[in-house]
Amino acid sequence: MLSDPVWIHRVSSEQLFNDLALDFRLKPADLYQDNLHLMNRHKVEPGDVVFLPLAGRNKSDLRRRYADWPEALFQRVEGISEWEATYVQTGGSSATSQKR
Repeated sequence: MLSDPVWIHRVSSEQLFNDLALDFRLKPADLYQDNLHLMNRHKVEPGDVVFLPLAGRNKSDLRRRYADWPEALFQRVEGISEWEATYVQTGGSSATSQKR
């Protein structure tokens, strides 16, 4: 489901995983599938990188595809490369590797 660029949200505060799915208006099952790297998929912690199953080449494209999102959600979305995504998912980021 991941594509280039990969869209992520860097969690700034503890949040329930299902609440995150509701915020981004995604199906929890889709969000879960792209976040198997997380230690706890019920509650995400500050510093966790949550992968969002979103299609779009840039933020303008996302705004067109997800027109019902409030502007604040777009500010929480960041695009990273496939290489960076692999690095995070394999425990390469400091936030993820500290938990292992």
